[in-house]
Amino acid sequence: MTLPHRPTGADDTPTEESSLAALKKSQLLQALITGTRPKPEVLRHFIDRALENPRLYLSHLAAAERYLTGAQGVDAERLKALGAIRCLLEDKLSPPPERESKNMTYDRSSHIEVGKLRTETFRKIIADIAASGVDRPLVDLGAAACIFSRIAYLQGFSVTAVDARTDRVPPYINEINFVQSDVRDFDLSGFGVILILGILYHLTLKDQIDLLDRCPIGSDVVVDTEIYVPELVVRSENRNRFADRVITDGEYEGISYPELNNTMASWKNPESFWHSEESIHRLFKNCGFSTITPIEPTYVSKYGGRKWFVLKK
Repeated sequence: MTLPHRPTGADDTPTEESSLAALKKSQLLQALITGTRPKPEVLRHFIDRALENPRLYLSHLAAAERYLTGAQGVDAERLKALGAIRCLLEDKLSPPPERESKNMTYDRSSHIEVGKLRTETFRKIIADIAASGVDRPLVDLGAAACIFSRIAYLQGFSVTAVDARTDRVPPYINEINFVQSDVRDFDLSGFGVILILGILYHLTLKDQIDLLDRCPIGSDVVVDTEIYVPELVVRSENRNRFADRVITDGEYEGISYPELNNTMASWKNPESFWHSEESIHRLFKNCGFSTITPIEPTYVSKYGGRKWFVLKK
């Protein structure tokens, strides 16, 4: 890759000619012109450089898309990789929602830092899974803005994104098969990698068990979820002291979370179940997972403790 790598400044917007000159030398553009699938390492190198200077690379990508659109024999399918990268850069440039300082207590990470931590942790996890092969279809349940779907796609996976809502689905996801569906009704058969990121804790205990039971034998399952850790509860977000009422349901222990009415809340169920760490390990084991790998350390979200797990049936 030989794209120019200049520091951000008032004059860092390249001309059309300079963008095309740089892009014509890149392995990524050459692969797209010839109709071959870009190698994962070529995409990763381009993305790493692009994320360091997203404004500059967005200009490059816009020039590349205009060039490819007018190039003879280049169809829309060959623009998929560029569209996915462009979405990642646009996400990086989009300002995060502001938070009041009262939520930044107990030495907690800011909203931006937590978001970066989640994406970087997922990049490492999905790269490890991809190292054993990307020929298995991947499904992202509760995909929302499809950020993790796009990261998985850029690792080489064939990705299906599923969500009951469409409010947060970005306009440029041609490279991903989006299905509007309640995850409780979606058939998981045939998927070798299953992402359950930020959704397990928006389900009832019964629905959690059903979802995990339906994960196919042999599948790799990645979970990112809230867990109940008393000392990590963010008191300013403890509405009606829900986190102070520990409940037991059969073998499981945790708290009942009162759902809000917004696009990031549950779908139809007014309350959800948050496990203690011991309880969620029991849940995974009871649902047939032979390997349970927690990613340390437990991190802190807006509400309290949260953790990644990599599971294998």
